[in-house]
Amino acid sequence: MQRLLLNGFCKYSIFHRCSCTCGNCTSRRCLHVGSSRRYGECEPGFVKRILVKLSKAKLVKSTVGKSGGYGLAKSPNSISLLDIYSAVDAPDAFAIHTYPKRNECIISCNIKEVMGEVLASTQEAVRRDLVQTSLSDVVSKIRARSN
Repeated sequence: MQRLLLNGFCKYSIFHRCSCTCGNCTSRRCLHVGSSRRYGECEPGFVKRILVKLSKAKLVKSTVGKSGGYGLAKSPNSISLLDIYSAVDAPDAFAIHTYPKRNECIISCNIKEVMGEVLASTQEAVRRDLVQTSLSDVVSKIRARSN
């Protein structure tokens, strides 16, 4: 049974790695949440919270017991990267400051609205790209690079 090694703190990246492992695994229960060393920088509790979100989104399912764990709830072909991105509440592409407006400054009075439009356009482009790629596509590309 394969186990997953994770590094970093990004929720989207964590699921991406979890799901690629599950998508590459022949067993229905291939992901186990264990000691923090197994997950590099990530605490098992953090990984578990991500997996709970994915379970609520019906992307993974859990099995309890000694041989329990997490596995994909549906085919990797039917899970888009947008499904993953949405399930884990991934952050926006960038943040817009929250400083108060200063009426004497034209930039201060308009920057939030202008950058808000840029952010909305960027997020829409990200969503368009993510919906076109399935988890299966990602796993296939990983396999191709490893040969």
